[in-house]
Amino acid sequence: MRIAYVTFGCRLNRAQAARDMAALAAAGHEIVDAASAPDRIIVRGCSVTAKAAREGRRAVSALRKANPQAAVFAAGCLDAAGVPRAGTLEAPRGTGFAPQTARGYLEIQDGCSGKCAYCIVPRFRGAPRSAPWRALEAEARAFLAAGCTEIVVTGCNAALYRDPESGLDLAGLLERLARMESPGHRIRLGSLEPGVCDAAVVDAMARNPNVCRFLHLSVQSASARVLGLMRRAYGPDALERAAAAARKAMPGIALGADVIAGFPGETDADFRETADFVARFRISNLHVFPYSERPGTEAASMSGAVPPEVRRRRARELAAAGERIRREFAASFVSAPVEVCIERPAEEGRPAGGWTSEYLRCTVDCPAPRRALVRAVAVSASDGALHAVVRQDRPGLDRPQRRVAANAALPPP
Repeated sequence: MRIAYVTFGCRLNRAQAARDMAALAAAGHEIVDAASAPDRIIVRGCSVTAKAAREGRRAVSALRKANPQAAVFAAGCLDAAGVPRAGTLEAPRGTGFAPQTARGYLEIQDGCSGKCAYCIVPRFRGAPRSAPWRALEAEARAFLAAGCTEIVVTGCNAALYRDPESGLDLAGLLERLARMESPGHRIRLGSLEPGVCDAAVVDAMARNPNVCRFLHLSVQSASARVLGLMRRAYGPDALERAAAAARKAMPGIALGADVIAGFPGETDADFRETADFVARFRISNLHVFPYSERPGTEAASMSGAVPPEVRRRRARELAAAGERIRREFAASFVSAPVEVCIERPAEEGRPAGGWTSEYLRCTVDCPAPRRALVRAVAVSASDGALHAVVRQDRPGLDRPQRRVAANAALPPP
């Protein structure tokens, strides 16, 4: 059977899509793209926000219209009425498709035990469950054998990871992945829930220079009152401890955050607390979402709704602050060594491109192939991205020592 797989949304969706396709191929099916007259189309999408759910339903509608011969199925968190769910597919860890990018997405766990007022995810993903380390090790080694130079550790709530056989936690898993033998690889941690294992994870990152200097925290708000309304399991103190510990252990680290603007009951003062957190901790990779009512969640029927125009205004303000910090953060790396994972090889008239350890876009003047880890020197910054060159007079650049002053030297917001 000819099967097309369409994926959008988070890293976890991408990791699961790769494993699904491996299972389908192992079962004898032909994997094709949606424009190649498939017999079936599996759409793995997202319903975290009402907007994402709408976009998913539109994608399903467009695929059905363009492919009347195909049966369409939903997977992941996609909530599309009238669309049958795809069955669970299981591919053996360490087998299947060679990733098409420099990165291999390693799904370490799925499910969440949280009861967040705005979140629909547990309805689709169920209770937390972790993959055993021995299976993850096999998959990680398969990624390295396929030429991947970056392994992205992902999960629905990765902080909850526990090896069901040994009790190994997330910090221990990062240590083991970082120390695997290879010609050269690095580990990138996906989003981390604050307050669960921050200190141990930060320590593991600091001890292993090939763990990317980037920590993305699932913040949502820095207001104690709003976090309580959201039913989050932590308060502002936990957020600040996690961010401060990361800055102390790795002064040049990049911090990222997810933030919801205009949650029901959020006052101007509450919003200012979040904006202050973003500014004080120099959040250089900020994902901002104006709150949208998600049917089926507690928050959708909460009182104190913030007017939509106020939600959008607050979201714009936060996004602008994040962009400014990102530009300043990138500029602080000019003249410093950087390590770039090449996603796009050089072509005529266009340099190679990829991502630094700190999750900054970077172009490099060199003929490196896709998946190479290139050590170079940043020579310029523009719009939050870097351009780097490989210095011929420094052919043996060691793995970059992260700039101690990369954040401290930034001007105040």
